[in-house]
Amino acid sequence: MSVPTPSLVALGTDVAKLATTFQEQLDGAGLEQPSLESTGRTHYLDILENAGAVEARTKLIEACRSLLTLAQGPIDTLLVSIKANMLNIGVLRAIYQLRIAEAVPLDRSISIPNLAARLSVHADALRRLIRFAFTQSIFREPAGLPDHVEHTAISAAIPSISPTMWLYLGDTMKIPPASLHFADSLSLETWPRPPLSFSDPTARNLWSIIKEDEPDGRGMEAFANAMKATLQYSQGDPGLFLAKAFDWAGLGDGAVVVDVGGGNGHNAVSLAKSFPNLKLVVQDMEKNEHAAAELIQQADLAGTGKVTFQGHDFFKPQPDDTLTSNPRVYLVSRVLHDWSDEDSVQILQNLIPAMKGLRTKLLVVDRVLPDRPGDMPLHQEAQMRAMDLNMFLMFGNAGERSREQWVSLFRAADERLEITSVYTPPGSELSVVQVEIVK
Repeated sequence: MSVPTPSLVALGTDVAKLATTFQEQLDGAGLEQPSLESTGRTHYLDILENAGAVEARTKLIEACRSLLTLAQGPIDTLLVSIKANMLNIGVLRAIYQLRIAEAVPLDRSISIPNLAARLSVHADALRRLIRFAFTQSIFREPAGLPDHVEHTAISAAIPSISPTMWLYLGDTMKIPPASLHFADSLSLETWPRPPLSFSDPTARNLWSIIKEDEPDGRGMEAFANAMKATLQYSQGDPGLFLAKAFDWAGLGDGAVVVDVGGGNGHNAVSLAKSFPNLKLVVQDMEKNEHAAAELIQQADLAGTGKVTFQGHDFFKPQPDDTLTSNPRVYLVSRVLHDWSDEDSVQILQNLIPAMKGLRTKLLVVDRVLPDRPGDMPLHQEAQMRAMDLNMFLMFGNAGERSREQWVSLFRAADERLEITSVYTPPGSELSVVQVEIVK
């Protein structure tokens, strides 16, 4: 059964109404309206606690997307994807690599020839790249100053997300060239070889590339920083996100929480600052110990015993001293989407011995895809499907999972494992899935 296509006028009317509602929500919360000025709003993290504002923004984005698609028509929509969207990646990569955003002053404009001299690049080629960026509202030419460039809010925000740009646009990860190899990876003769390995001269996997190609062996630290930045700009303070997902205070004094694959400890540090009753153990590869120690020191938690680092490979059984500490919670945050079902089952089964007493809970922070297309607003689903493809690109047979797939995964690890709750903040891509052993 087909769904009638709304008219352009009807969609335009909806956009106007939804924009008014969203603006009223912002005004009611005392928040400034969006702006492209270099000092304007760069994110909407401050509305995450306002369910009405989140809903109004979600509906507005959805209506705008539908209106744009219908106004463009099918052919132009495809041509934009083929031409402009592909070039967006190349232009953003050049802006990142050349540090163009950092070279443009925040408080004034600069001529393109002077900017080219500052960057030691050819002025005409830079001009062509910059003028394409103008069409995406990345930089702009100031009124009355031809051949000059100044910041917009979008270009001014670029340095703040540099860890994420390292992940997706840098040389180490090779994601732009890897994305051209989806077709190669889909072949049954090559599956489950990920597209990333097709773009690497020696067909290495992601972890080998990170460890071997980043200068001074700091690839894992850079990767952890990228994960932290990505979470921060999608969810805000990770401690606030996790704090509302579970009754941490109810665990009691001295309760042990093990952050499995916890990277440099940003989740653990945030929880420790919010819940002084907890003792958090960050488990990750030993190469992350230095970065974790620095973060713990910066948070004034060094020597308190509130957050400690433990070198551990989660493909191996939990250390005896961890088991004897009777951990109350295993936190597995954005880990399992990196691994196939077979590998994820092994990771989970290594946690089961501590859960047999029916007291230890498992909290998995990851995306929960809709079981059927269209079960959530398309622009939100598009972001989640994009992450699913990124996991495919980097790992092959790993990826995001729907609720049905999560249920199957937990049962494959132990048939007694059941999902007891799923917490998804308004507008969030991430959920906190609580899992327990249920007889």
